Amino acid sequence: MLYYNQTAGLYLLDQLQFPYLIVYAADDPIFDPSLVPEIKSKVHENPYGHLLLTNHGGHVSHIGKRNQVEDQFWGINRLLAFANQI
Repeated sequence: MLYYNQTAGLYLLDQLQFPYLIVYAADDPIFDPSLVPEIKSKVHENPYGHLLLTNHGGHVSHIGKRNQVEDQFWGINRLLAFANQI
């Protein structure tokens, strides 16, 4: 647990001093779902922080099916939109 606490980015989110976006899926199979409230809290504490929380998406798989509104790169599109607004 000590290694995780020293290396996890979660514990830096309230200290970052530049705009950042976290795209996170609540059902990410790699992380414990109980982390979601802590992620929300840490991001909310920082005026530079932005969280886009989805119910589903898994781990690094914010890719969807192409539709009439958007291509399949949903997560990348959110990142580009965020970058354009800062």
